[in-house]
Amino acid sequence: MPVPAVRVVHQIRGRVRFELPPSMLTARGRAGIEKELNAQPEIVSVRINPRGRTVVIRHTPGIGSRRLRNLIERARPRDPAERTHPGRPGRHVRSLVALSAGGALALIAPPFALPLVGLGSLAIFRRAAIHLRRGNIGVDTLDAAAMTITVLTGQLLTAAILGALVEGGELLRDLTASRSRREIGALMSHEDATCWKLVDGHRAAVKVGSIRAGDRILVAAGDRIPVDATVLRGKALVDERMLTGEPLPATKGRESGVFAMTVVTDGELAIEAGGTAAESRAGRIMTFLEKAPIGETRMADQARRFADRFVVPIIGTAAIVYALTGNPMRAASILIFDLATGIRIAAPTTMLASLIAAAREGILIKGAAAMEKLAAIDTIVFDKTGTLTVGQPAVAGVTTFNGLTEDELLVIAAAADNGLNHPLAAALMAEAKRRRLHVPHRAWADYRIGLGVEAMLDDGRRFLVGNRDFMAERSVKIPRNVNGHGLSEVIVAAGGECIGAIVFTDDPRTDAAGIIQALRARGVSRIALLSGDTQNATRRVAEALGVDEWAARTSPDEKAEFVRRLKARGHRVAVVGDGVNDSVAFALADLSVAMGGGADLARANSDVVLLDDRLELLTRAIDRSRESLGLMNQNLALIAAPNAFGIGGAIAGGVNPAVAALLNNGSAVVAAANGMRPLIARRKPAARRSR
Repeated sequence: MPVPAVRVVHQIRGRVRFELPPSMLTARGRAGIEKELNAQPEIVSVRINPRGRTVVIRHTPGIGSRRLRNLIERARPRDPAERTHPGRPGRHVRSLVALSAGGALALIAPPFALPLVGLGSLAIFRRAAIHLRRGNIGVDTLDAAAMTITVLTGQLLTAAILGALVEGGELLRDLTASRSRREIGALMSHEDATCWKLVDGHRAAVKVGSIRAGDRILVAAGDRIPVDATVLRGKALVDERMLTGEPLPATKGRESGVFAMTVVTDGELAIEAGGTAAESRAGRIMTFLEKAPIGETRMADQARRFADRFVVPIIGTAAIVYALTGNPMRAASILIFDLATGIRIAAPTTMLASLIAAAREGILIKGAAAMEKLAAIDTIVFDKTGTLTVGQPAVAGVTTFNGLTEDELLVIAAAADNGLNHPLAAALMAEAKRRRLHVPHRAWADYRIGLGVEAMLDDGRRFLVGNRDFMAERSVKIPRNVNGHGLSEVIVAAGGECIGAIVFTDDPRTDAAGIIQALRARGVSRIALLSGDTQNATRRVAEALGVDEWAARTSPDEKAEFVRRLKARGHRVAVVGDGVNDSVAFALADLSVAMGGGADLARANSDVVLLDDRLELLTRAIDRSRESLGLMNQNLALIAAPNAFGIGGAIAGGVNPAVAALLNNGSAVVAAANGMRPLIARRKPAARRSR
């Protein structure tokens, strides 16, 4: 589809008004424009009027309207499917109409057919000219040369058929790619839509974009659920096909989790929002898909390079055949064949379909390169806490000194750790809440990743809360009777002295041992467990799960060094974790996998996110990646075999230009359609974590 332009509608000194296309007036689009413009020192103010579809910019004389328009264009939200195939179906249809009319006239009035054949072929020649201006001899150049030969030899009917097959192939590829656009569009939260918010027991129509965590919303039959939420009351059937691919509606009742972009088919629900539309599962999937490079796998890149190098030999072969036979139609038939067209369409279409299918299952894979790496992994390094364990440790015991009570020590530790995205910090807050303790605020804190935190409370007291390495670094001596008995622990110190210790339990996930075995069955030959936890606690989990090697009390740098050694031995290493302390190892690994319930930094820096925080999704991710690459191999064969057969036939003189176009374009369409199979295949229902 053509991209609407940003247009100046009024301009005076220091002020300009632009008309914006609808695609830029979404909440995300407006935010992008404001961010881009406000970053410029010459901009005084920016005011966007969505109803009037305009933006008014006040500026200093140092910036012109052309640069302002470029800045707005740069902020335009991009449709991921545009990278798949930026075709224009309407133009192809017009070309097909002209070529069909030209073919009919070629039978009854040949002189009148030429203008129509020429008009219908303009798109082919335009694409060829673009490639030539860039210094490339592309596949469109071959099509244009074949069209020229057939017209110059008076074969107008053949030229019309050839052009119609080429443009028909372009149209079918666009329609195939549009399926991907629809699938992505179905996942997008429409923040400008309205929903019913419950305010003091009354309904109020509000924008979806204004919904925040804790807001209460009413949805009834036919309504689209605006955000991820928890059901407070009511019972309903909810159609989740667009998000999960599951064909049957799910029954939702009190405390059930519901997801944005799913539709209530029967019943009524009062729900409590878990966050904004952008933070919803659908919003996160959309963000990942928008950023995911969908066509840069090594396999597809090598195939494209081979196909591009194939163009010049095709031209040379056609020239030799013409020189030997003097038959321009045989040369034209050879010129029509290429491999690049099909590969350029089928490769990204296949990968985009696979990425969407994986996202439906709660697996966010950031691009085709990550998909390819995932399929080749032979070694996995797991973080322990929150990855192979439940990740929700509970306080198991408290030891105090200097006359402190257990509650006083818990309050100090919880206050120092409050706000840190770490399971032990959450466990301290949960225990304080269970005991109904008041946790004071911190004045400041200095957090050392993998070690602990130094904090000053509002009353001016300073404390150290962390592991034994942290205490040793600060020269704090720990009494001998402080013994975690192999469990996780935090030491609390003040004034250089230990004032107590808190011990935690964190059991392995119930499915962790089975997942380890399933990974081995998929060819993962080495599995390691690294943890910042104690030696005994780490050993207990490692032995229960049967990993190959493990290490305790590892700092972020030690985790990174461990990954570096594995890679030096030739292993293809994936790191699976959920915390900030996994970030360095993530950066060094061949592939990084973050648990969906982990730290924001871990999710942002990972190649794969297991959105539902279910470990079994890791094995499904590997399966999905290998299925995708297998599908890619199928498509390469579907493209290469007919073209190779056709070239041989064309050289021998048994394939005319019309049949050549049918074989070439038909193989590309078949491969592109085959690449969409992950979106059509019905997956097996998977158990979903309750929210």
